[in-house]
Amino acid sequence: MDLKKEFNALKATEFPFVYEVSKYATQQPFLNLNLAFQKFFRDLKQGVVSYPRFKKKRDNYGSYYIGGDQVMLSETNKGSKKLKKTHLQ
Repeated sequence: MDLKKEFNALKATEFPFVYEVSKYATQQPFLNLNLAFQKFFRDLKQGVVSYPRFKKKRDNYGSYYIGGDQVMLSETNKGSKKLKKTHLQ
């Protein structure tokens, strides 16, 4: 999380383009990195070496997280179709 704090301190001057996207686009990679480190050290305590695997550009598998506060339904769309809950990664 220290890395996230450093990034937040620098983003206004070094990376101003991050303000053009959702706040989750910059938060989620740090959360994923934290989970990867937690898993690595947990497995290491058990005697298993499991390095994190990075997404590969050629696999063409992307993911994006949108928080619940970023989705809005208008009155005209609320009753038009039944919404299905789906899990996207």
